[in-house]
Amino acid sequence: KRPKRGGYAAVREAAPALEELGLGLRDWETLEADVQYAGYAKRQSAWVERGAAREGTDIPAEFDFQKVSGLRNEARLTLEETRPLTLGSAGRLAGVTPADVALLEIALARHMRDARA
Repeated sequence: KRPKRGGYAAVREAAPALEELGLGLRDWETLEADVQYAGYAKRQSAWVERGAAREGTDIPAEFDFQKVSGLRNEARLTLEETRPLTLGSAGRLAGVTPADVALLEIALARHMRDARA
């Protein structure tokens, strides 16, 4: 989040009633970080909530990992060798990062959409 002003001013702008609480410096710094990183926290929470769905998302036997754009070579090789059955199992493989799983999730969604069309 990019408030108009940084520091305590950003917190006061977001929630002016907080000044009446007599907060200490450490509390203000915590609130400032919460305001500045709210967007990241929200995105991470959404990623975690989708985790259960991702865990059970099947990877078709014919899926071509070579066609996943942006996938790191180490992840591509690991996925080709192990052929995981679900996104959840792919995410637990050594050499497959959360970023790789995110790219794989997008590629699988496209694959499924194209298969239905």
